[in-house]
Amino acid sequence: MSKNYREEVDAAAADVDFEKNNYQIEFDTTLGTILLDMWPDVAPEHCKNVFGLTKVGFYDGIIAHRVIPGFVAQIGCPQGIRIFFVIYPRF
Repeated sequence: MSKNYREEVDAAAADVDFEKNNYQIEFDTTLGTILLDMWPDVAPEHCKNVFGLTKVGFYDGIIAHRVIPGFVAQIGCPQGIRIFFVIYPRF
């Protein structure tokens, strides 16, 4: 069974304030940087969870299964068995 990150994630994201701040997550990859804009108006809890997971290092060393510039990035799990999220840019 994989580790439960809930307590660490909640603590890491405790000071997140989507009302006062705009957040962006930066993923540094071997092919360049991916900037992820947070959309808390669409999915506030998901944004807070992704932000917290990023702060605790959950995505460090993770594999991007597929990247199509200007269209999509599919980010996988550390165990390589699931896809966590798909990033579509807003046009």
